[in-house]
Amino acid sequence: QIIYEIDSIRNIFDEEKVDESHMFVIVNRLNHCVQIWRLLVDQMGILETITPLDFMEFRSYLPPASDFQNLQFYLIEIWFARI
Repeated sequence: QIIYEIDSIRNIFDEEKVDESHMFVIVNRLNHCVQIWRLLVDQMGILETITPLDFMEFRSYLPPASDFQNLQFYLIEIWFARI
C-alpha cells in the first residue's frame, strides 16, 4: 500500500505544473503512509519482547519469506529519497 501511495504522489509531482487542488490528495496519501509506518513500528516493539528461543518455537507457522519483501522495502526507501 505504501508503494502505491508514494507512486501516485510521484505521478502528481511529475506533472509540469502541480495544481494546488492536488495538495489535499498528496497530504492524505502521505498521512496514510505515516499511519502504516506507525503500525509497523508498533509491531516491531512487540517483536522485541520475544526471545530468540520463543521466536523459533512459532517460526514454522509463519509463511516463508522471500526476497520480494526486501525489494519492496528497498523501493520504498528509494521513492522516499526522491520526494
